[in-house]
Amino acid sequence: MCLRLKLLVVEVMVFLVNNVIYLIYEELAKREAEKKVRGKKARSRFEQICPELIDEHYNWFITIEANCGDYFIDRDIEVAEQKARQKYPSGWLVTFRLNETVTCGRI
Repeated sequence: MCLRLKLLVVEVMVFLVNNVIYLIYEELAKREAEKKVRGKKARSRFEQICPELIDEHYNWFITIEANCGDYFIDRDIEVAEQKARQKYPSGWLVTFRLNETVTCGRI
């Protein structure tokens, strides 16, 4: 191959790699935005139902399907999430704890 052709091939490869990186970045940004929307929907639903559940189920776990608002509660986080997965195998699930902090203790 002549030098000019080699340089052209390198330029094309760099262009393609840059475009792929850009598309990956766009996809990651889109997924992050969708994740935030799901979190807000689930948090809103949690705030609606928490007052009626917290006294009877204090410190239990609640898993909410973000799109429809259905929820599943249990003392065990894995059981609450398993109940939700049975009904919504590919759903967008968010888990909270029925207490003042709302956190589940996971990072």
